[in-house]
Amino acid sequence: MRDAINACGGVLPNADHENINMAQVLKDGQQLRVPEKANGSSQAGIAANSGNGKAGLVNINTADEKALDALPGIGPAMAKRIIEYRETEGQFQTIEDLKKVKGIGAAKFNKMKDKLCI
Repeated sequence: MRDAINACGGVLPNADHENINMAQVLKDGQQLRVPEKANGSSQAGIAANSGNGKAGLVNINTADEKALDALPGIGPAMAKRIIEYRETEGQFQTIEDLKKVKGIGAAKFNKMKDKLCI
């Protein structure tokens, strides 16, 4: 990821670079989104505006353990598993991809799907 960001000229001053895993390996064609700091502080994965007009959604590609743990049916261990999956497999392309994480089935996903965004 570091090489991709450097190839684009680095991060902007308002980028939330503290919540970026610079060691993450990117896959060909993968989109990279660097979140902005909100009012000078990190959003910790909570989308200020997810692009569809809904605020307060958890971005599963940038959320930290605390934000993921706040989702229905997700505890600390599952939050870590989501982050580990994201770091090894790359970012989620759709919110439904969250079901690829071991332990997240259709029932658990349905409880939280309205609180998720990419």
